[in-house]
Amino acid sequence: MPSPAKILLVSSLDNVGDSVAKALSFGSSQTIIRTNDFYEAKALLDGRPTLLVTSVKLGAFNGLHLALRASAIGTPAIVFGEPDLVLERDASSLGVKYVTLPLETDVLRDIAAELLMRAAKERRSVRRPVQALEALADDRQAQLLDVSYEGMRLEADAFPSLPRYFEVRVPRFKFACQVERIWTAPAGKDGSHCYCGAAMFPANPAAVLEWRALVDALPAETTTGQEAPHL
Repeated sequence: MPSPAKILLVSSLDNVGDSVAKALSFGSSQTIIRTNDFYEAKALLDGRPTLLVTSVKLGAFNGLHLALRASAIGTPAIVFGEPDLVLERDASSLGVKYVTLPLETDVLRDIAAELLMRAAKERRSVRRPVQALEALADDRQAQLLDVSYEGMRLEADAFPSLPRYFEVRVPRFKFACQVERIWTAPAGKDGSHCYCGAAMFPANPAAVLEWRALVDALPAETTTGQEAPHL
């Protein structure tokens, strides 16, 4: 049975936040976690919510920064704010949904429902964090950050951009497989690295079974022992 969806709602305006919370309360299969503090929201993102919904204005901070952080861990995001072509363009470039005020609750509800449905399909298995597991993404240096039966999250050199399909090799375990890039996000201030969520390429069942065996066999000292939902 799938775990209930967790929606992180961040808004510095109580009245707008109340309206958003009401719009998001369209079922019993999700819980809403609310905060009006940017730093607390960053900490709550470490718990890997299913969906982030945030206002673009958070005091001296920008909700798009939270959305970027969310995308790096595979959490979809909705940002709401006043009509602003620049902000809307920035949100679009990050793959983030931008909803303009005044709030149309039906529009927000439909977008949230679509993202939650998509997340439910994608988060099929538990993801296990790993520590400093060296890998190669095609021929560039990379590190595996999380693994699951369905795929992985890794950090790799950002240039050139990762193709849709590429090879991942884990020399320590003499393993190689083809994966499909699902999402990417910049990592680090200089943009020299990127985060990437990748799914196993189903056309090679033997490699999929070998990968699942590898996930099960990772030694205890390699994993943190914590678990989080998959991408």
